[in-house]
Amino acid sequence: MSTAPVPGPLFDALPPGVTGAGSLTGLPRRSQPAAARSLADRHLWTHLDVMDVPFAGRTGIPPTALGELTRAAGRSDVHLMVENPEALLTAVLAARPDRVTIHLERLDDPAGTAHRLRAAGVSPWLAAGPDSDDELAAGVAADFDGILVMLIRPGSSDPAAPGRTGSVRRLAHHHAVGVDGGVSADNLGRWLDAGARYVVAGRGLFGAGSGLPAGPEGATT
Repeated sequence: MSTAPVPGPLFDALPPGVTGAGSLTGLPRRSQPAAARSLADRHLWTHLDVMDVPFAGRTGIPPTALGELTRAAGRSDVHLMVENPEALLTAVLAARPDRVTIHLERLDDPAGTAHRLRAAGVSPWLAAGPDSDDELAAGVAADFDGILVMLIRPGSSDPAAPGRTGSVRRLAHHHAVGVDGGVSADNLGRWLDAGARYVVAGRGLFGAGSGLPAGPEGATT
């Protein structure tokens, strides 16, 4: 019998106005619904990475699994790290997530995509990778509800890059900003001080001491 995944203490003392989210990508598939329920019990969001090899170098949660996971979650964010996000939007919206996050680099019509998501009752967020231009991201983000700043390369399990602090700080002056990738107890304060108000963690939340060993790592861990 598998051990029930239990979030660790990383987000137990977040300051007011900050939302924590647990990424399920590194957990065994059979454990993911229980993990989503555990996150909901702690009033944390569930972050669901949908990835493909051309964009992220690996696959993530399959779109066919999203409905089960969004139903188990309290609040959910589907993060599309794929080459052609528009091709998946119909399937993603059928799962009724609270938020969909799409990478700046793969948006042909940012304003149109944001409008489509809002029309479906979903909050549109923009993701900015390590190579994204901050000024371009800030301009495009005017059509979105927030920006998720990637602290690592999409699809990798690299350590969070301290150099991303400046991007978080600059973008947080005018936009709601989240961070994703390599967040841990050692660096959480850095991102909060820079202005992050949505924080995603996988390894740092479901790793040692959480009740479930970390599995293969993904981009939001």
